[in-house]
Amino acid sequence: MGTTARLLALLDLLQDRGWVSGDEIARRIEAEPRTVRRDLARLADLGLPVESRRGRHGGYRLRPGFRMPPLMLTDDEAAAVVLALVTAQHLGLATAAPAVDGALTKIRKVLPAALRDRTRSLESSLGFTSSPGDAPGLDAAVLRCLGGPTPPPPSGFDPVTAVASSPAQAPWRWQVEIRVQASTGLVRERLPAWVATLSEGGDGFVRAVFRAESLEGAARMLAALGLPFTVVGPDELRLALATHARALLAATDRPGEPAAPEPPSRAPGSP
Repeated sequence: MGTTARLLALLDLLQDRGWVSGDEIARRIEAEPRTVRRDLARLADLGLPVESRRGRHGGYRLRPGFRMPPLMLTDDEAAAVVLALVTAQHLGLATAAPAVDGALTKIRKVLPAALRDRTRSLESSLGFTSSPGDAPGLDAAVLRCLGGPTPPPPSGFDPVTAVASSPAQAPWRWQVEIRVQASTGLVRERLPAWVATLSEGGDGFVRAVFRAESLEGAARMLAALGLPFTVVGPDELRLALATHARALLAATDRPGEPAAPEPPSRAPGSP
């Protein structure tokens, strides 16, 4: 029996019985008494409350009232857990460094030697493109206390949609509104929920509203939309689109040929 399977069998035996003698444990899990003592020490190192008692009626047991289901992980699952903890630690997403180190230690101790060596080798070869997170670790006690009684959400409220569409309502400088001549589905493919809010405009048009900090950036995005649209507002966006269009036309001029003439500029608010 491998180390992991033996530890799980030992844990299951201790949970199902009261005091169990060392000899009975050795017989039940088919191991030498010295191996049993070593495995019991491993369980204690993992934080399990293993109690021992000497004498004729002595033996070992788990503290009354304690019960822990065995952690049954495949090799791939165990490696995934270890790598997830290492990555969370690197990105600063862990609740606290001691908690991550403790979890890694416990998992490594019950991994078979070959798998433990493979995961350590994989850890040593990991390379992150980002620098280690320097944000303070989250306090697990605080996280456990955040949940409390809250009023039920409004009828039909979709939290995923609300979160996805919130960037489109960011309080940036300009509110842009356009009418796009296309189906809502096609417009949504080009303008995701986090970019714009859409509504049916009638007559084959879709009303799209979004916020922008720069009208020049909004003009570049709309030029790449690939769908016919008209600007509802602001008027300054029309000037930004015209400027961007002139830049695109200038890029098509051949060397030695005169540049395309610029259209007369219009003051904001003019038709």
